[in-house]
Amino acid sequence: MKLNKYRLKKISKQFFILITFLSTSVLNKKLLRSEENINWQILKKEEFSNILNWEKFNDNYYPENYQIKKKEIKDENFIKYISDSKNNFFTEIDPHLPTNIFLKQGSYSSSIQWKSTFDPGLSGGIGQQNNSFIINYGINDNFLIKGYFSEADDLLYNKIKNRNHKTPYRWQSFAISLKNKLFKWDKTNISLVSTLEYWKLSSGSRESISIYNNKNILGKEKYQNLIGSFSLPISYQLTKDLSFYLVPGITFSPDKLGKDVKSQNSYGNNLYIGTGLLYEITNKSLIYSSLTYPLGPGDNYFNSNLQYEKTPIYTLGFNYQASPRVEVETKITNSYGSTPSTSLFTIPSGNQLLYYGGLRINHSEEDIDLKEFSRKEERLRFGGLSVNNAYLPRFEEKNITLELDNSGTFFTSYSYSISNILQMQLVNIGRYKGVENNSSKYTNIRNTYLSDGNSNYRIGGKINILSPLKGDSLWLSSKISVGRNDTNNQGYIFSELINTINISEDFSLSLNPKAVFSGVGNSTGLGIGANYYLNKKVQLIPELNVNFTNTSNNNYTFSVRYLITKDKAIDSYISNAAGFQDVGQIIKANDIKYGFKFNIFY
Repeated sequence: MKLNKYRLKKISKQFFILITFLSTSVLNKKLLRSEENINWQILKKEEFSNILNWEKFNDNYYPENYQIKKKEIKDENFIKYISDSKNNFFTEIDPHLPTNIFLKQGSYSSSIQWKSTFDPGLSGGIGQQNNSFIINYGINDNFLIKGYFSEADDLLYNKIKNRNHKTPYRWQSFAISLKNKLFKWDKTNISLVSTLEYWKLSSGSRESISIYNNKNILGKEKYQNLIGSFSLPISYQLTKDLSFYLVPGITFSPDKLGKDVKSQNSYGNNLYIGTGLLYEITNKSLIYSSLTYPLGPGDNYFNSNLQYEKTPIYTLGFNYQASPRVEVETKITNSYGSTPSTSLFTIPSGNQLLYYGGLRINHSEEDIDLKEFSRKEERLRFGGLSVNNAYLPRFEEKNITLELDNSGTFFTSYSYSISNILQMQLVNIGRYKGVENNSSKYTNIRNTYLSDGNSNYRIGGKINILSPLKGDSLWLSSKISVGRNDTNNQGYIFSELINTINISEDFSLSLNPKAVFSGVGNSTGLGIGANYYLNKKVQLIPELNVNFTNTSNNNYTFSVRYLITKDKAIDSYISNAAGFQDVGQIIKANDIKYGFKFNIFY
C-alpha cells in the first residue's frame, strides 16, 4: 500500500518523538549514575579566592557598540525616572512649605539642622540659635511620616522697651507630620500634610519679667500647648528641571497665654499662602527659593514693644548631594521656627536674617564606592595633632582619641564614619590648663574659651570633597564644629579647609586655612603639617600654625608616632599650642608642653 504524503509525515513525527524519549531516558540514567560518584565539598573562602580571580572593569572595557547603545537611550520614562530621583529626599523647602517628593517604601533619612542670627544680639556668643533634628520615613511611595525635635534657649534678640533687664526665653517642640499624595496628573501633583505638635514655652526669671506677663511682675512663666497645622502643597513641573509650588496652609496656636490675660501675648491662628521655586542644577544639586504671606487672623512676629504683627517669610537655599548617602544644605531665611507649626514665626522680639546649615543622611541609600588605600597611604589614617589631614576613615569605622600633657590639659573624642566621605565627631570634650590669661574678663578668645580649668564641649563633622580614591590628584576636605564652654556658657564656630598632597609614597603635606567665629571676636590662621613615613612602625609629624589675626599666637608641634598595630597608635609630642581641640590650635600656650596622644580605630 502506498503511503500518502500526509501519512508519511505523521509516521515521521511519531518516530521522532520515540527517538527523543529513548535518548532522554538513556541520558538521565547516565547523569544519575554519574551524580552518585560526585564527591561534594564545601570550599573555604581562601580556597575559593584562589580558584576565582575577580576583577572590576570600567566602562572602557565594554565593546564600542555597547557604549553607543548606552548613550542612545532616549526613552521618556527612563529620563523621567532619573529626573524624579535626583533629590528624592528633599521633602520640604521650609517646614511649613513641604514638597511633593516622597521617599520610597521603607526608605528613611535623618537631618541635623542649625539656624542662627548673623550677630549675637543681647546674648553674645556666635548668635541666637534654633537647633533641630528631623527623621523621615516612607510608609509607602505615596505616604510619608516625619518626626521633629527643635529647641531654642537664649535671651531675646532685642531688649524690651522700658525694661532695664535682658529677658530669657525658651522654645521646645516635638512634632509628628503626615504627608499623603492626593492627586497626580501629567505635570501637576497635590498632597495633604497634617501636623500635631507639643510646644513648651517659657520666659522670665527672678531678675526679669516674662514676655507673656502683662502685669510687669518678676518671675519665670512656663506654658505647654498642643498646636498643629495643615497644608496643601500643589506643584507644577514647568520644565524638566524647574518646579513651581503653591502652598496654602493654616497653623493653629494660642493668641493668649496665662490666666486673666486680656490682650494678645502670643501668635494665634494663621492662614497663609506660600510660593516656591525648585531648580535642579545637576543630578546632585539644586537651588530653591520661597515667599510666604501670613493672612491672619493671628500674627507671626513681635517687636521690642511686644506688639504683634504680620511679616512675609522668605528663603533662599542650596542643596548638594555629596554622595547618595550624604546631603548638605545651606540657606538664608527669616523663618526662626523649625517645625511645620512654628516655622512661620520670626525670631522672638525681631525680624532678622538668619543663616542655616543642614546635614541629611539617607540611611537606606548605598554609600559611594572608593578605591582601597595602599599600605603607605594608610599612614594618614590617624590624622594630625594641631594640623589635621584630609583623610577620612571608611564607612562605619569608629575612632577614639585620648590626649594628656604635663600641664594637665586633657581631651578625649569619639568619631564615627557615617559614610566613606563623612565622619561625625560626636564627642570632643576636655579642659585647658597652663594657658596664660591677661584678665578674668571675657573680652577675647583666649580669656573666654581657654581660661585655666575651662572645659569645652564640641561636636562636628568632616566631609571629603576631593580624593585620590575618587581619581582626584589631591585630598580636599572640610571640617566644622560647634559647642560651648563650661565657665561662661559661650560658644564659637570652628571651620577649616583641609588640603593634603602626597609628595611621594613616604611624604605628605597639609595646608589648612582655619577660622574661629565667636561673639568676642574672630580669628584666622593657616596650619602647615607634614607626615613622613620613616618605616613600618614610625612616622615623624612636624606642624606649624600661623595666626593671621595675632602673630604672637604662632605655635608649633612635633610628634613621633609609633604604630602599635594597624588600628592603634601613640604619639609622643612637644608643643607650645594651647591645645589640639579647635580654637586651641591657633593660640599659643605660656610654656612648651609635652604629652601623649592615644589613637584607636575599631
